[in-house]
Parts: sequence; structure tokens; C-alpha cells
Amino acid sequence: MTRIPAPGSPHVVAVVQAGGQGSRMDVLTRERAKPALPYAGTYRLVDLALSLATSAGIGDVWVSVQFMASTLDEHLQHGRPWDLDRVRGGYRRMVPESGGHTGFAGSNTEDLLGMAVELDREDPDLVVTMSADQVLLCDLGRVLADHWASGAEATVLALEVDGATARHKAVLTVDGDRLLEVAEKPEETGARELISAEVLVMSWPVLREVLQEVRAASPGGGEDDEEHGPGDLPEEVLPRLAARGRTRVATGAEVSDSLLAAGSLVRGAVRGSVIGPGCVVHPGAEVVDSILFDAVEVLPGARVVSAIVDDRCRIGRGAVVGARAADEPADEEIALLGADSTVADGARVEAGARLEPGTSAD
Repeated sequence: MTRIPAPGSPHVVAVVQAGGQGSRMDVLTRERAKPALPYAGTYRLVDLALSLATSAGIGDVWVSVQFMASTLDEHLQHGRPWDLDRVRGGYRRMVPESGGHTGFAGSNTEDLLGMAVELDREDPDLVVTMSADQVLLCDLGRVLADHWASGAEATVLALEVDGATARHKAVLTVDGDRLLEVAEKPEETGARELISAEVLVMSWPVLREVLQEVRAASPGGGEDDEEHGPGDLPEEVLPRLAARGRTRVATGAEVSDSLLAAGSLVRGAVRGSVIGPGCVVHPGAEVVDSILFDAVEVLPGARVVSAIVDDRCRIGRGAVVGARAADEPADEEIALLGADSTVADGARVEAGARLEPGTSAD
């Protein structure tokens, strides 16, 4: 498992949402919280989420449990089995602060609204939300590291499933790594669909803004209302994040010492560069010490080094543009590509070359 590197690493709070009464489990959850159900013999469902968080190096894990919380307390032991029983930070059980006539939050969005004040006091860089009652194994440390490097506002962990399964989940429509739309439990699905795995990594300043929007849009200005309160995260939070245009789905990009404009999509490697809005850097492509203007496409296997690439240029598969200089490149060593120009698959544009607008390099 990947752990978040210590130097310059973000402050992360993981929120494990243990939910309310698991009514669908009938008598099995009549007198216990659903995340307390046994799993694989000696474990409990909640163990998976806590283990994912701590193995990724997250030191602040909050468990929000509302129904029969005492049935989890003895098992969790204040976080001791995960080395979270600390004087500062570590494990924290969150008690319900909102939630209609029952005293429970009516949705996981309302659950987050109820702890927003405490999150503001903590003021983390990132908030990770996880469900406590699902079986999921992943390298959360890598998800966090990729998210932090990408500059995205949110990352949604996703799974590909068959259509029948998808009809009970939040189905995602994506463009590469960018989330476009969310459909909660759609009636019609394709043969295979991408669904939310209920693990979200979000910038806290962004999430705070989104929660404020949800509260303002709720009946009564966000007052607790059992019947008309906010829906779950796929209904309230994910669509608002998608509308902002910087929500990623998937991992794998490598980004360092670079600036990525809103609306850009990086799935390859970008180092020491500026990537403009609408640009796409495909898997296996590399952009180093370069500036891409708007809507530039760098196809798989292409390499752009010490170059300035104008609007709407296309760098073909396996093409090479520019070359690394021994020291900081002089002006005459920087390749310049005019707007709407094309570099053919496998072609080479030498260091310092000039490509006129609208022309091609074969």
C-alpha cells in the first residue's frame, strides 16, 4: 500500500460514515449497527474502511455512527487496533448533530453538514469520505497522492460493473478522467457501467462551499427536515462537484512542479510545465518543461520537451517535439508550434524548430 509522503503532504481527515439503522438486514441489525456485522470470521465490516485509511498514512479518522453506536465502541477501542488512540488527532467518534424527528441524519450529505463546524475547526486540506458497510480494497494512499499532485478539486473512486448491478448504484458519465454527470439508481443502464465506489477525496475548502450550497438549497434554508432534507452524496454533492469541472475519476497520471488549468485532462506525465484549459495529455505521453496553450492534444507515446505549443495543436502518437537542453534553454532552443498545427504519428520536431500555424510536420 502507498503511504502519503511526509514532506509537504496534505492534512487529511477521513470520515467513515457508519450510517443509521440497517433495516434491510432485518433481525441482524435490530440490536447492532450494520458496520458491526461480522465479516470473514473475526473482523467487522467497519474494519475495512479504518484499515484503508490508516494503511494510507491518514492519522485523523472520524467515525460517524448514529444507530446502536455502543455496539461498535467495544470493537473499535478508541482506535487502538489501528494506532489511532492518540492525545492529538487519531480516532474520533462523531455523534449526530442533525437529522429530523428521529435525531438521525437522513442522508450521508446531512451527516457531513452536521459535522461541518468541526471540520472547519480542524481545517484539513482534504476530506476523504468512505462507507463503513461495504467491502472494498484499494490503494488509498496512491489515490490520495495522485489527487494531490493533479490539483483536482475532487477524485471519485469508481468501479466498472454490469448493468443490473449499476441500477442500484450511482452511475457516472465521464470524459477520460473528468466526471460529467451522475445518475443515482437509474432505471435504464448499458451492459457495463461505471459506478461510484463510495470513496470520495475532496478539497475541504471546495467541499465546504458545496455543503453551503446544499444547505441554502434545502427547504427552510437547511433546517433539519426528515422528509425534505438533502439527499445522499451522489444526489447532492457529486453533481455540484462535476459542474465545477475539476472532478477526476481514476488515477495513474504523474504530475510534478506544474500548473494545470481548469478543464485540462492529464493521464500521462507532466513535469515542470503549464497545461492550458481543454488540453489532453494521454496515457504514456510526456510533457516536460513546456507550455501548452488551449485545447492541445498529446497522444499516447508522444514527448514534448522545452516547447511552446499554441492553441488546438495535435501531437501524434510516438511523436517527439523539442529536446532537453544541457542548461536552461536559450530562446533559439525552444520549439514553437503555431496554432492548429499537427505533428504526425512518429514525426520529430527538432529543438528550436518553428512550425507555422495550420501546418503539419511529417
